[in-house]
Amino acid sequence: METDELNDLSSYIVTASLNDDQGIMGCIKLAQIAEEEALL
Repeated sequence: METDELNDLSSYIVTASLNDDQGIMGCIKLAQIAEEEALL
């Protein structure tokens, strides 16, 4: 299966821009989403 992202990987894959905090920022975002879903 092809997606738009796979057709232009040079734009899709970029260098990290969160000062090496991308892991913790991802965890925080997942926690926020889980909390929002729990409130529904």
